[in-house]
Amino acid sequence: MIWKILPKGGAPVKRFDSVIFDLDGTLWDATGVTAETWVEVMRRHPEITPAVPLDRDSVCRYMGLTNEELAGIFFPALPFEEAFALMEESCALENEWLPVQGGVLWPGVPETLARLRRDGYRLFVVSNAQDGYVEAFLTAHRLWDVFEDRESSGRTGHGKAENILDVIRRRDLRSPVYVGDTVSDRDGARGAGIPFVYCRYGFGESFGRGRVDDWDMAVDRFSDLPEVLEAPEAPNDADTPASGPSPEPDGGAI
Repeated sequence: MIWKILPKGGAPVKRFDSVIFDLDGTLWDATGVTAETWVEVMRRHPEITPAVPLDRDSVCRYMGLTNEELAGIFFPALPFEEAFALMEESCALENEWLPVQGGVLWPGVPETLARLRRDGYRLFVVSNAQDGYVEAFLTAHRLWDVFEDRESSGRTGHGKAENILDVIRRRDLRSPVYVGDTVSDRDGARGAGIPFVYCRYGFGESFGRGRVDDWDMAVDRFSDLPEVLEAPEAPNDADTPASGPSPEPDGGAI
């Protein structure tokens, strides 16, 4: 079902009361640090050869999948328990390094989040990452006061749709929307029964993850989000060309 805010006494209301964000490719790019962790993990295990080069391009291509999925992609020749242990080793390094080094925020993220809060939206993060990853993002970029709640597959063991629904239920959200950059983000929003905003600048199409063709709204820059959320409901124009070149992430952590 699609969640809606019901008007009271004819007073105008926003289309949405809350915005739930994906993290990787939507709010930041942490692939540089992630690739560095894999260099270290492979240094510790020279006897193991991954099925794909664990460089930044591969990290970008597969970012957003669960660790269970990535274990099978990166190390298909290993028993799952061994492959997953390597994923956990890399994740532990991420959780150690990212709060200090940070990732790279997409242009306009801090300012746009501040504007959304001023406009009365409640903000949340739901990611497929390991437990502690979202917290590393919040610490590195000093955003703990911006987001009301968060959830991750690594903490719950659940998929994105169920985690989105968990946040909706425990925070009593009436009309949420999910913002993400990949097909799996679309699937999570659809599974939770809420509208999906497609970030065309993110990791999805650029790294071969598949074109999202059934979004409800789309943005070419993160800073476009407030206007898109306030715009009257419109049909999907997924075949409409992007309004401009996709932005690059900002030059460093803030």
